[in-house]
Amino acid sequence: MTRIGNFITIKAIIMKNTFLCLLVTFIFISCNQTKHPAELSYSYGANKWELLVYDGNSLYDGEVWSDDNKSYKLFIDSGLLQKIEYYHSNGNVFCRVQFQEKIFYSIQGNEISRDDARDIYEDRYWQFKAEQRNLKKIVQNNMRQ
Repeated sequence: MTRIGNFITIKAIIMKNTFLCLLVTFIFISCNQTKHPAELSYSYGANKWELLVYDGNSLYDGEVWSDDNKSYKLFIDSGLLQKIEYYHSNGNVFCRVQFQEKIFYSIQGNEISRDDARDIYEDRYWQFKAEQRNLKKIVQNNMRQ
């Protein structure tokens, strides 16, 4: 191959690699747009226990993660809060709150009573209670008028 041919081949490889890096970066940034509770606004639905979630002026649809992206997650369907899951440090569900019912789980994923959750996983239980209070405060501070 000639010197000009080598130069063109190297230039093509550099341009291809640059394009791939830009593409991967764009995909990562686009897919990594996690919403957090403080970024949204809220209002009550027809019933006081129905919580509507908004992103700007539109009803939000999707998941909302805690600020640390691992302690809890809200599941929103067409603007309506469906459930909240709080997690153990291993990623398994610690507590699922759905329609005002709380179900607790062991670190292995087995259903347990609230008292067992409090006694066996005392640190996680009190952290869960603090997370609930903090989430309630965020919602109250971001309530739509």
